[in-house]
Amino acid sequence: MIDMGVVRAEVEAARAELLDEEDNPKAILSLGTRKRVWRAMIDPEDPEASYQHRIELKMACVRRVQHYWEQYHPGDQRVQEMLDLAQSLLDGQETNTRKALKQAKKFRKDVWTDDSDWSEEDERATYAAYGAVFMVVSACSRDPYADVTGPETNDSDLLPDVIETSYSCACAETGAMNSVRVHQTDVPARRAFWLWYLDEAIPAVLAG
Repeated sequence: MIDMGVVRAEVEAARAELLDEEDNPKAILSLGTRKRVWRAMIDPEDPEASYQHRIELKMACVRRVQHYWEQYHPGDQRVQEMLDLAQSLLDGQETNTRKALKQAKKFRKDVWTDDSDWSEEDERATYAAYGAVFMVVSACSRDPYADVTGPETNDSDLLPDVIETSYSCACAETGAMNSVRVHQTDVPARRAFWLWYLDEAIPAVLAG
C-alpha cells in the first residue's frame, strides 16, 4: 500500500524547493527531489500498479506539451504514435520491447537529424519529442524502481544519452534547459509546469 502521508510530505517538500525564489531563482524541480516523490509513490506490494503510475505520469507530461510538436510539425503524428505505443506497452498489448525501443530510438535520431535552425519553436518541439521518446524507453521496463535507482540528483547528470521525460517536458514549456541563464529562461512557465506536475498530475495518476 502507498503511504499517502509520505507522498504528501514529499510533494510539499518539492513545492517548498520550487517556490524558494531566493535559493531557486530558475524554479528548478531537481531530479533528486523528484526521485523522492517517485519513491514515495511506489507500492512495494503492487509492482504492476507502481509501474502504471510511473508511465501514466510521464504520459500526462507528454500530452501537456504535445502541441509544441504538432504546431511546429503540422500533420506529423509521431509524438502521438509514441503515446499510443506507451499505452500499448502499459496495457500489455505490445510485448515486443525490442521493437518498441527501436521505434523510439529511430524517432529520436530523426528528430536530431531534422533539426537545423534551432529556433525557440524548434527547441520546444524537440524537447516534447524527446520527452515522448524516453517515455517509451521507460515503459519498456516494468521495474517500478527504474526511475529511482542510480546516484544522479541533477538532470544534467543523465545527459546526453538519457533525458527524463518530465524534465524534457519542462524544457518544452520553458524553451530552455536548466543550465540556461535565468534571464534567458521563462521562469514563470517552468514554475507553472512543475506546480501542475505536483498539484494536478501526480494526484490524478494516483487517484486513477
